[in-house]
Amino acid sequence: MNSVGYTSGMAQQVERSSGRPVVTACRIIGSTARLRLSEIAGKPLDLQATTYTGAELLRRLPQAALDSLTRRETEVLVQVLEGAANKFIGRTLGISHRTVEIHRSRAMVKLGASSTPELIRRALRQPNR
Repeated sequence: MNSVGYTSGMAQQVERSSGRPVVTACRIIGSTARLRLSEIAGKPLDLQATTYTGAELLRRLPQAALDSLTRRETEVLVQVLEGAANKFIGRTLGISHRTVEIHRSRAMVKLGASSTPELIRRALRQPNR
């Protein structure tokens, strides 16, 4: 399935009806990012790697940074960290994709991150809380 906006539920439905395995774009992007991060860290890829939800990744960031986020910015970032596209996030939260972009941008500025992979990398470098 070639759109980042497809959910795992949609992929499972296509898989059931087609009888074939289905891979979503989000999964490909996520796996690619994981491979690249393992290269950067200089560690071999652990095929049994821990999978984190967006909420778990956010909780790993310093509390002082998280306290500056609004409730909506937090809701948006949780979905961003799970790989959801702005349009999908907008539909889920009942807001426009442009509003999602604004919340996402403000949250990234507050956290001092220039990209989502940078934010994920920071979260993974923090000890578990």
